[in-house]
Amino acid sequence: MLLVTDVRFSYPERQIFSALSFKADNGDVMIVLGPNGSGKTTLGLLLCGLLSPKSGTVSIHGERIHDKCGEERFRLAAFLPQRIQTYFLFPTVKREIRFATRYLSIEEKQFQSDVSECMAESMDMIQNPADLSPNESWRFALSLGLLARSRVLFIDEVPSLSSTLTQRVVQNLLKRRRQAGYITILAMHRQPQVFGDLITRTLELQ
Repeated sequence: MLLVTDVRFSYPERQIFSALSFKADNGDVMIVLGPNGSGKTTLGLLLCGLLSPKSGTVSIHGERIHDKCGEERFRLAAFLPQRIQTYFLFPTVKREIRFATRYLSIEEKQFQSDVSECMAESMDMIQNPADLSPNESWRFALSLGLLARSRVLFIDEVPSLSSTLTQRVVQNLLKRRRQAGYITILAMHRQPQVFGDLITRTLELQ
């Protein structure tokens, strides 16, 4: 279970959350809705321990996320950023895969299979991460989400779902994490027209 209790957070120029409280149960798929500047990204960073609240607590399975660091924190929560291509570390996709599989302690062959499924092409066809389009980069990042064992996965600013492939990738991710009892949170500008039957909770930010 994810439990957020009376979280307060502000930047020097303005307050974002005054007393935010909500919860999500194991297997929940939550949509966080709100316009630009409403605090969706900030919320994700708080939930994953990448920002600290001024007061209040974020706990996952009874453990306070801000008491953890490194692998212990990643075991509880992971943040998938909007512009994932800016986080690539290596000049080839294969080296990115090799690094990710070691960091996540997962099978490289399984990860390559998931990446190929998400990208709809063989890994041998993809060389430089810089050559990926924004949607391709995002689908590549989702393949990380498919294998991440974090109890909570926050996906920041889901892009356009007009592509049938992107819809299928997102649905597969949500179904697999839900079956495993993990919590998945997607930040979006508006309620999606697809995979609505998988959504169990909605949080609206102003």
